[in-house]
Amino acid sequence: MPMVATTTVSRVATTATEASSQGDPLASQAETQTARQQNYTAFPPTLPVNQFSGKVVSVLDGDTIDVLYNRRAKRIRLNGIDAPEKGQAFGQKAKQFVSEQAFGKEVTVGTFGLDKYGRTIGDVFLPDGRMLNEELVREDLAWWYREYAPGNVTLEKLEAEAREAKRNLWSHKKPVPPWVYRHR
Repeated sequence: MPMVATTTVSRVATTATEASSQGDPLASQAETQTARQQNYTAFPPTLPVNQFSGKVVSVLDGDTIDVLYNRRAKRIRLNGIDAPEKGQAFGQKAKQFVSEQAFGKEVTVGTFGLDKYGRTIGDVFLPDGRMLNEELVREDLAWWYREYAPGNVTLEKLEAEAREAKRNLWSHKKPVPPWVYRHR
């Protein structure tokens, strides 16, 4: 399995391993829960239901890709973010970034069920272990989608840093979020 752990997940695994090696399974569960909650504010973490790996065979836009799984293309909507629409400022740049990072590469997808359009909602991990969802926000090419990822302090922090840097999306005085743009 490709390495997909973040620093916090690694710390959780290390803490849980240390506690269970000392013969205290309850301590490991408590330590694991405490470490997980350090990454979230108002809501407990939502853990992926399932995961699979496959090759990215299509990039539809900045937050939707197709991943080959069981010889079929599975449509993936990146969890917790919203990238500009195709006709919107930076929409093409977001799509190009995703293509450069993921197209033709083997990725691991942690799934969270389906959205209202039947797309699989997922965290997409690149071969080097970075999460594509987070990289888009870090590069100022997507918003943290608060409605669907409330309390995700990693995305919140990345977006705050991106706003401060005033690059890409944030180079505009009043960038229009995709969820507003879609309803114009």
